[in-house]
Amino acid sequence: MEEDQIFELLIDEVLFPYYYDRFYEISPISKYSLLVTSKGVVTEDFALLIIKAIYIQSKIYLTKWLPFLHKVSDSMLSSPQTYVKYVTCICKAALNFTTDIYDQFISVCTLVIKIGDIACTGNCLVFFKLTPYILKVIFKKILKEKFRTRGGWQCLERYLQNNRHIRQWDERLRSASASERRRLKEKLSYYIEEKTKALKYNPLDIILETLHDPLIADITKEVILSVELSLFVEIKSSLVKKKKSTAILNGTTLSNSVFETILPSSEQFEKYPEPETASNEYESEKNINESNLLKLKTLMDESDSVVEVSNLPNLNNKALEEVTRTIDQLELKIEYLISVFESLDVS
Repeated sequence: MEEDQIFELLIDEVLFPYYYDRFYEISPISKYSLLVTSKGVVTEDFALLIIKAIYIQSKIYLTKWLPFLHKVSDSMLSSPQTYVKYVTCICKAALNFTTDIYDQFISVCTLVIKIGDIACTGNCLVFFKLTPYILKVIFKKILKEKFRTRGGWQCLERYLQNNRHIRQWDERLRSASASERRRLKEKLSYYIEEKTKALKYNPLDIILETLHDPLIADITKEVILSVELSLFVEIKSSLVKKKKSTAILNGTTLSNSVFETILPSSEQFEKYPEPETASNEYESEKNINESNLLKLKTLMDESDSVVEVSNLPNLNNKALEEVTRTIDQLELKIEYLISVFESLDVS
């Protein structure tokens, strides 16, 4: 199989169901049996190596990025397009801080998978279903050629087998000595802490630098265009459901941020400035898009008001429900087309 075919197999049949099992109520036994069937180079041992690498990397990156994600969660989870753009910017930022293609590969998988996991924890949103689409496009656009040149999947497996921190993890699990397990755990924790400290950048600054990168727009466009209409409708429906839930819970002590509940105490993180330093160009573009969306929604409202329920006396309740459902579906389809149109580079 080609590199991208192997990657699609890895994402669709191993990593996606493994990390998002709870959204589908997969039992622990079924979860681990997902890794048993070997297909080509994607063996159970290889899949477990990647899962271990993602676990270690997630401890490093999430410590750095969680405060920022908390600040932008409302904006990030406002639409499929915005979500894809944020996640792609974060991945692009991570790629700038390592030159090793296998490090880049694990970093991208870690960020996309874990952000999708966190974003849909404790709410009815389904943005995690965009994970395979984002990963496949980033792999094709950024990683594939360097990945192939470096030696492909077999070399990645050897690279992970020789990773001393994965070996330490395995040694800790195999050790019969409690003191030895504790020593290896502390050693791994120290490595994660030092790697996190080495990431000396402000996530907000990084995002602002990459926001207008043509590659970000290109990847966002391709991801949105690859998403089936049914999934887009499902995501939009989950947003509507969340808004209704938020309205019902308004005035309680519950937070609107889906990232806040898994944040450690704020003292553990350096303070980041509020995202109010965005460029005039970005604000102008945002205002134009909002203006155009408002115009279209106004036209939609006007077209809906043309057919009043009172003007349909011959329709029974079932027929009226069908009409309402059809209008709702039409609105979702139009919003989908708007999102696709906004992804196009019309300049």
